[in-house]
Amino acid sequence: MAAAAATAVRALVVEDDPDSSDALVAALNARGFDADCARTVGEALVKLERGLIPAAIIVDMRLPDASGGLLLRRIHREHLPTKVAVVTGMPDPLSHPDLIRFPPDRVFTKPLHFAELFEWLSELQ
Repeated sequence: MAAAAATAVRALVVEDDPDSSDALVAALNARGFDADCARTVGEALVKLERGLIPAAIIVDMRLPDASGGLLLRRIHREHLPTKVAVVTGMPDPLSHPDLIRFPPDRVFTKPLHFAELFEWLSELQ
């Protein structure tokens, strides 16, 4: 009898730039994750409301419909069982009010170095 395949760790990329999000989702899938993308905070919230809680969320802070901080607030308020990494081009991200009040598990600055992200994610696999 064959051994059951391990379930891939689910990850959600919340990024409006198609090139960035597509590259990150492809890299995550190549590393064994079950990665999906949301282009807006609203789309990410719909996925969460449907019960699709990923093990990790990688979110840009500047999205077309809202700040990534809105997603952070929801995750903290509902105590969702997910790790959150913020990816931002802000010059001093740790001074952002949402990141102070609703701290993510990790902050990465742009340009994102995949090796650093994968090192952070390695504990989830």
